[in-house]
Amino acid sequence: MDELFTLDLGDFVLAACHACRCNPNQIESYPDSWEPEFCHYTWQEREQTPPAHVDYYLNGGFLVLEPDETVFNDLEARIAAIDDLRAYAFSEQDLLNEAFKDKWLPLSYIYNALKTLRFQHDTLWECKEVKNLHYILAKPWERDLSQPVSQRDRYYAMDKLWWDKASDC
Repeated sequence: MDELFTLDLGDFVLAACHACRCNPNQIESYPDSWEPEFCHYTWQEREQTPPAHVDYYLNGGFLVLEPDETVFNDLEARIAAIDDLRAYAFSEQDLLNEAFKDKWLPLSYIYNALKTLRFQHDTLWECKEVKNLHYILAKPWERDLSQPVSQRDRYYAMDKLWWDKASDC
């Protein structure tokens, strides 16, 4: 992952990975448009260019950026101007997407591999290539993996990876 320290952002403000917008767990609070046809990774799996209605939407879990006071001030002003935070279903992620629309460089999913991608987009997933596993939803450090319910969970192997690494520290 060290290669990102020297990544040339060019004219972009930041680099990030796409958000998976499939909503595989059918979470009711997610926007109606969060379905496979609106997900960048769906089109990547198909090896097709996404249609125009599939806009670039970053996941805020992993960002590459250079500190910039002007950008900071702009974000601070945007936040101060928000009257109703309910318009931001994914809080800072929605704000970043609003502020940096068409100003961010997409990275490979390997830098922010959402644990749901392993199952939702299994043809893209290459375990040995993943550099950062993003534990969205249930966190492994909040689970007791010795419990049968945890061992039956489809994310058990990924949660175990976290525990194996944590025990090395």
